Amino acid sequence: MEERALLERPFAGDGGENPYSLHENLQNVMGVHCGIARTKGALLYGLERILRLHERAERLHVGGSMLFNPGWHACRDVRFMLTLCEAIIRSALERKESRGAHWCLGHPDQDPEWGRKNLVVRRENGYMVVATRPVPQMPPELARLVQTQM
Repeated sequence: MEERALLERPFAGDGGENPYSLHENLQNVMGVHCGIARTKGALLYGLERILRLHERAERLHVGGSMLFNPGWHACRDVRFMLTLCEAIIRSALERKESRGAHWCLGHPDQDPEWGRKNLVVRRENGYMVVATRPVPQMPPELARLVQTQM
C-alpha cells in the first residue's frame, strides 16, 4: 500500500515540480559534478545538490490520468535516477584511485588494493551506506584466457 501511495502522489494536489525539469537538473548535476574527471569538492557539491533534488521530488506533480501518461512515468523514473545518482556519488567519494574511464584527480594512480574490491551501496535506516566487498577470485581457466589476451 505504501508503494501505491507513492505512485499516486504526483496526482494529488499541486506540488508544482515538473518531472522533466527535475530530470534536466539531475542531468546537469551529474554532468558537471560527477563526470569522468572527478574531484572531492565537486562530488561533495554534487551530492548536496542531489539531496536537494530528492526534496524537490517530494513535490512532483502531473495532470491527467494514469493511462498512457509519460509525465507520470517520468515521476517514478526520476525517483529511481535520484537514488542511483546518489549511490554513484557516494561510491565515487569512497574510491581513492583512478581506474578505467573514471579519474579521481586527487588520486591519479591505480591502487592494486582497490582492484580487489567492489563498492556496494545499500539503504540502512533511510540512509545510504557504502561498504566494500572482495572481488570474487577469477576461476583459473578464465584467468588463463585473460593472461593470454594481454
